[in-house]
Amino acid sequence: MGLMGIASVMSMIVNSRKEEFGIMRALGKSRFFIIKNLFFETLVMSLSAYLFALILSLGILAMLPHIEMLQGYVNGTLSLSSALYVLGSTLFMALLGSLFPAWIASKTDPILLINQGCA
Repeated sequence: MGLMGIASVMSMIVNSRKEEFGIMRALGKSRFFIIKNLFFETLVMSLSAYLFALILSLGILAMLPHIEMLQGYVNGTLSLSSALYVLGSTLFMALLGSLFPAWIASKTDPILLINQGCA
């Protein structure tokens, strides 16, 4: 569910910026330029969010052994394979959720995109 949430949020971000894409296209920017910029923007956003969540998770996992009520019940470790799996899944869903709508928007007539943002 979390991965679908990531894709949904990225898709909403791209859809809310269609007017911006229309203006870029009207000014002569290529479809590849728009998609490339969105790719790097999504990559930076996703990596930043992942690193923040990883640091927060590791901090919480480090505190678990010191909570008396949880001793013996909760394993406070995170394997490297799990962390890498979450990283890959996060990047895949974020890029899929943003690049697919951006590709569709880049193929749309710039005038339609600009008018869609004004309505």
